[in-house]
Amino acid sequence: MKTKGASCGALYESLTLVNKGFEQIHQELERMREHEWFRGKGPFKSLEQGVKETHAWVMFEVLEVLREHEEGEWTRLGRARVRQESGRAGPSSRTTSK
Repeated sequence: MKTKGASCGALYESLTLVNKGFEQIHQELERMREHEWFRGKGPFKSLEQGVKETHAWVMFEVLEVLREHEEGEWTRLGRARVRQESGRAGPSSRTTSK
C-alpha cells in the first residue's frame, strides 16, 4: 500500500518525466530543423512554438494542482505544530493572576 508521501513523490517524479519528455521533443525538433528539408519553413517554426506553448501550459496546470495541494499541507502542518506547541506550554509557562 502506498503512503500519502510516496504518492506525492511519485507525482513529482511524473512531473519530472513529463518535463524531460517535452525537452526531448524540443531537442528532436531542433535536430530536424537543421535538416535541409526544414530550413526556413514557416510552418515548422509554428510547430516548434506550438510545442513550447503546450509545454508551458501543461507545466502550469500540473504545477497549479501541486501548489494547491502543498499549500493545504503547509496549512495543515502549521496548525498541527501550533496545537502541539500549545499543548506543550504547560501550566508553568502560563501567567496566573492572584
